[in-house]
Amino acid sequence: MFAQKLSRWHLLSSWLIIFTIVILFGSQLAFTQIQNLESEVTQFKTQELQSRVFLNKSAITQAITYIDHKRNETHTAFRNTLKEQTEAFVALLRASKAPLSLEIAATMAESFSQHHDIRLAFHSAALNHDLEGYHANKEQDEVGYLHYIPELDVYVLGHQSLSYFEKRVKQSVLDTLRYIRFGKENSGYIFIMELYNIDGGKEFAKEILLPINPNKEGLRIDSDTKDELGNRYREDYLKQLKEKGFAITRYVYPISETDNSAREKISYLELYRPWNWVIGTGVYFDHLNENIETYKKRSLERLKLNLYLLALFLVVFSIVAYAISRYFNRRLLADVSLYEETIKKHESALSQYKHAVIESTIYSKTDPHGVITDVNHEFCRISGYTKEELIGKTHALIRHPEELDSTFKNLWETITAKRIFKAVLKNRAKNGDTFYASSTIMPILDTHGNIQEYIALRIDITEQMEQERRIQRQITDRLTGLSNIERLREDIRIQLGDKLGLIKVTGLKDVSSFYGQDIAESLLKLCATELQLLTHKEPITLYRFAFDTFAFLGSMHAKKEDFLLILHQCIQNLKTSSKSVGHVNFDVGAHAGVAFGTDHAFQEAQAALDQARTNGQELIVFDTNLSILQIYQHNIEWTRIIKTALENNKILAYAQGIFDLSTNSICHYEVLMRLEKEDGTIISPSLFLPVAKRSNLYLELTKRIVIASFGHFSSFRVPFSINLTAQDVYNVEFVAFLEEHIAHFSVGGLLTLEIVETESVDSFERISTFIERMKRLGVKIAIDDFGTGYSNFEYLLKIKADYIKIDGSLIRTIDVDANCQKVVTAIVAFARESSMEVVAEFVHSKTVLEHVQALGITKCQGYYFHTPEPLHVITPKPLK
Repeated sequence: MFAQKLSRWHLLSSWLIIFTIVILFGSQLAFTQIQNLESEVTQFKTQELQSRVFLNKSAITQAITYIDHKRNETHTAFRNTLKEQTEAFVALLRASKAPLSLEIAATMAESFSQHHDIRLAFHSAALNHDLEGYHANKEQDEVGYLHYIPELDVYVLGHQSLSYFEKRVKQSVLDTLRYIRFGKENSGYIFIMELYNIDGGKEFAKEILLPINPNKEGLRIDSDTKDELGNRYREDYLKQLKEKGFAITRYVYPISETDNSAREKISYLELYRPWNWVIGTGVYFDHLNENIETYKKRSLERLKLNLYLLALFLVVFSIVAYAISRYFNRRLLADVSLYEETIKKHESALSQYKHAVIESTIYSKTDPHGVITDVNHEFCRISGYTKEELIGKTHALIRHPEELDSTFKNLWETITAKRIFKAVLKNRAKNGDTFYASSTIMPILDTHGNIQEYIALRIDITEQMEQERRIQRQITDRLTGLSNIERLREDIRIQLGDKLGLIKVTGLKDVSSFYGQDIAESLLKLCATELQLLTHKEPITLYRFAFDTFAFLGSMHAKKEDFLLILHQCIQNLKTSSKSVGHVNFDVGAHAGVAFGTDHAFQEAQAALDQARTNGQELIVFDTNLSILQIYQHNIEWTRIIKTALENNKILAYAQGIFDLSTNSICHYEVLMRLEKEDGTIISPSLFLPVAKRSNLYLELTKRIVIASFGHFSSFRVPFSINLTAQDVYNVEFVAFLEEHIAHFSVGGLLTLEIVETESVDSFERISTFIERMKRLGVKIAIDDFGTGYSNFEYLLKIKADYIKIDGSLIRTIDVDANCQKVVTAIVAFARESSMEVVAEFVHSKTVLEHVQALGITKCQGYYFHTPEPLHVITPKPLK
């Protein structure tokens, strides 16, 4: 209905508008054409007059240019003639057979002058012999050339008057300009007057060139002469010449003395000062009027034709416009209906989009001054404020006091510049709780581009931030703020460096015993600060390795000699600089051990450090040729450490979660062994297990882990795994112990045994027998670190494992190493064919995770998901 009404109204209004426009347009165009005719005629007359004057000026300019050129050319030729004739006389004088004398020279000069255009004279040479050359004397109207004759010690002067020279040039110029013609029908000519008095008066000038009336050449003229209309035009152009050097004058000029008729003329004159000439030319107005009348006649004929064509065009245009209007009126009716339907659909979709955005985010809206005008339920939930409490306030209500002022300054500078602001902001809820939001704030502009309001969309990332802080705390030393041994171990695994140095600060334990732990820790922090200052600009990363030991990891690109030099500097600085804590100065000592390479960096650096301490040396670099005694001493020390840890219950069980990508949660935990030294340092098993195996302490360590892990996870009923070596499997006593505790804690359905160090397996029959016994108890079997050492597919088929854990050396670089990708692809394909699940170890970044997911692996383990934690802090929910 609305569309039909709009259509009828549109047809009527369109026709009225078109008809009105046609009438107005036609009238205006006709009126404009008439006005344009008068304007064009006037403009043509002005342009024609300007063109004629410009033509005259151009002719005068060319004439003056010619005169200057002719003067210079003739002057140069005249000077050359003086020089040539003077030198010719000197040559003739020297060619004379008679003895040279001044009398003979004077006689020859008189005779020579009669036949040449030159006068000769002689002058004494007593003054200066440098006078030879051209000389001019305007006061005496002379120009000459001096030539020195050493035989007579006199100058001979060839000279001539300047007026003689100028007269010849003027006559040559007049003869040339007399025949110059230009303009229409070559009617233009140049006339010249010789000016005696620029102020005018009787006989103020003389006509010296008048090509159209040569009889008047030579006549003197008066300035008070009037033209046919009684105007003293000569006084007018003399005044202009005096002020500007040129003149434009208009006057009525008689055609001839015998004819009474006269013609109006406009002339352009210019003063040529070197000769006091007035050079001029002009144009007659009757020629100009003829051109104007011709142009006016043609313009009237063109105007009539244009008006006829305009009338025809208006008629045709009205008919066509009506037809087009009717056509588009029909189209409009259909388009408006379709447009109404489209608008309804878009409004519905837009409303749904808006609802989806508002409901899925923390939403708020403010006016241009930042005053809140609207919030959604999620904003109220996370902030703890009601909508009524928020409306009319600013976001300062939820601003956390720790958020920097510079952040909000940048925010306002960005959004007031009509750009989108994005940042993670720390906020405080009504109850004082802290929450983090990934915030996007966008200015909304009106149709003029002015800011109308601001919309803020936020996503709650509090949980992610807390997780990041937990991870950071786990890899950061609380006391010094340095990275700890866990981070060092990770960095060595991903090959961030291949040069490891350990510096042990001596004397801290004595300080702790005598002054207390707080003083010792303060002293240790000072040592850490000194070491940071010495290494922060170097390719070295600093870690806290143990209570009184710091680790230095040199990058792959660092030179060994530079690395050792820095460690020496650190030791010297620690030993020589006095450190003040609580008004007491302390001195410490230091020893260092260094290892190059990443395979056994911890053991080798520790062995070198122990050797340095034993020998009382500052620094020792690990040498594969260390004596048996040194290795023995190293083993004795570690054996003591392990026994002490067993006695003090410091063999600790840690666990790291295995993440199931299909459920987006931890589905399993791997139990890991750690040793806590007397100074509180947490040691990785790679440092003490080799010694434990050789000292018959390994079995007791494994039993401690079995008891701790079985007791913990049996209470939560969560799947977990422990690591076993072939040595464990072959040990009858341990297998019996394992079966007993599986039954006692009822963990057969929860436990997975990960077989490690597969290269040491020498009896697949014994391994297979062990696996069969375990599977009867409900235990699952996993092959750990598959893809390294002697791991192969034949091995998998023989032991019938449930899981394959792909070694971290393959997963770590899968995003950049094509060979690793191929090997992992083959392992995954084999596992699927053999109905075995795959776990990817060492997933440490998002890009590695993406490549793992692309291969269809659904279970992952690594620091990207979970950092190993002590068993007692892990309280998982039972899995359904």
